[in-house]
Amino acid sequence: MLWRPTIYLTNLCFVAIVPLICTYISSQSGHSNAYLSTISANYLLYPERLIFAVGVAVFTLIYGFITRPISQNIIKDKQHALFAKQAEIIILAVFFTIAAIPAHLILGLHATLAGILAGSCLLWMNTIIEHGQCSQWTRYCRTSIYFLACTMAFGMIVTFPHRIIFELSAARGNIEKLLYLLGLDKRWFIFAHFEWAFFYSIIFFFMTCTPLSKRIK
Repeated sequence: MLWRPTIYLTNLCFVAIVPLICTYISSQSGHSNAYLSTISANYLLYPERLIFAVGVAVFTLIYGFITRPISQNIIKDKQHALFAKQAEIIILAVFFTIAAIPAHLILGLHATLAGILAGSCLLWMNTIIEHGQCSQWTRYCRTSIYFLACTMAFGMIVTFPHRIIFELSAARGNIEKLLYLLGLDKRWFIFAHFEWAFFYSIIFFFMTCTPLSKRIK
């Protein structure tokens, strides 16, 4: 069973690197700020748009069909395990949809899906902490990451540049204006720090759930 945790961790490292690759290409191409744009601002145009979509698709396929959802390995109670597994599936589905549909294509959809994704991640993390079987050290680590993620989520809400919403609505049909507002407008600067920190806190939490043992009976 050693192949499973190895592929699981490799897959998480892979999806953690994909946004960084897109950021480098996007900033070098002048599609987004060199430092710091939101994650979604770095895959608005090609080739980074294709790289991000394919990267997330590969991650989703490996996670969903090879290493499989890991909630039932961690939670013994069948009801809570099933709930956590369903939350995992929602996370994967929404994450893939966000990656496949950049923010400027359907205004409002990206933000709505991002909210669902963040909420699903926090709910799943809380379920794992409350009902998962693990060592005391692992529980402490997961709890610390969870509170960090909650703090970053609150930070995103507080620092979200709401006035841009009205400008985006007014710019419908003007693709150049939309791309500038989403990729180059500096009002996203503070928000972007919280978003990136939230993204990697989720990755680290998933790493604490590496499937090192067989499914709990």
